[in-house]
Amino acid sequence: MLSALMHVLHSESLQCYNTLALQAQARALVRVSSAEQLQQALAWAAGRGLAVVPLGEGSNVVFAGDLDALVLRLDTRGIDVLEESGDSVVLRVAAGENWHRFVQWSLRHGFYGLENLALIPGTVGAAPVQNIGAYGVELAPFIRRLHCIEVASGEVCTVLGSACGFGYRDSVFKHERRDRFVITGVEIELSRRGRVQADYPTLAQALADRGIRRLTPQAVFDAVVDIRRTKLPDP
Repeated sequence: MLSALMHVLHSESLQCYNTLALQAQARALVRVSSAEQLQQALAWAAGRGLAVVPLGEGSNVVFAGDLDALVLRLDTRGIDVLEESGDSVVLRVAAGENWHRFVQWSLRHGFYGLENLALIPGTVGAAPVQNIGAYGVELAPFIRRLHCIEVASGEVCTVLGSACGFGYRDSVFKHERRDRFVITGVEIELSRRGRVQADYPTLAQALADRGIRRLTPQAVFDAVVDIRRTKLPDP
């Protein structure tokens, strides 16, 4: 049984749920804002023999046609500090959080390392699936573990970062674990020290053009945002 706060939309157009505004229709769609709601939605789909398709902000998504499935729009929110020790901090970030806004939040709070990944479209939950990367930095080294729910059983589980099979724009969630798990949260370990990675040629040139001599995380963030805004729409 679904929570009274959840409403299943039947024969729902997906045009406003993907950044390319492609025409497609889902057999059903539901927005979930908690792990409990997600488990209820999975059980609802299983009882009707429907496949499940998780959907964040719909970036990097191309619908080949209508989906005879339950589309799960993940609207989960929240950023929690789990551990603070020495120069590092471990955060647990809900899968539905916007990636770029999370990078901004981290920078404001003095947690560094993700500046090169600014303005990448999508959600935090989608980021590990393709191991996002840009300007000499990949997400993989920052991930401690993923929190997931198994689609078949509805059980909560965790996957260590070392077990994610990360490669260049790749992970096990694009292959053997594809469609088997829904990522609900990501544990990310960041630094309190403002070391920067700024030797990627395009980034180094952008910093030089700005006359930046003192490299700081904020300077790198600003340069990356400027570069990407010439190529991508603002998320």
